[in-house]
Amino acid sequence: MRHVILLPLLAALPAAVSAAEAPWIGDWGISPDSCAAPMLSDDRPTSFTAEGLYGHEWSCDLETLDEVMPGRAWKAGLSCLDMGETLAVTELWVLTEPDALTVIDDMGGTMRLTRCGG
Repeated sequence: MRHVILLPLLAALPAAVSAAEAPWIGDWGISPDSCAAPMLSDDRPTSFTAEGLYGHEWSCDLETLDEVMPGRAWKAGLSCLDMGETLAVTELWVLTEPDALTVIDDMGGTMRLTRCGG
């Protein structure tokens, strides 16, 4: 079973947020190899945008976003669709290095992601 990276946010983002204002925007993979995976591959990186998260056969709308540590950590509230099922998810995103993002989900699971092309 494919694990879906779900990252919820707790405060609405403006539509025109920039990567400088939201350093988590971009493509993030579980390894450098996943960054090179084709778009239709299960291993493709997750795309983080101001509107939500997108992967292969799943997506999450960013409902809320709360910056809990300026420029470094955000609590995200997401509404996700995966295999026809809608899920509400909350995640903590922590930028541990400029090109490293740790995601902690609402079940306590963690995942370290690497910025693609960074």
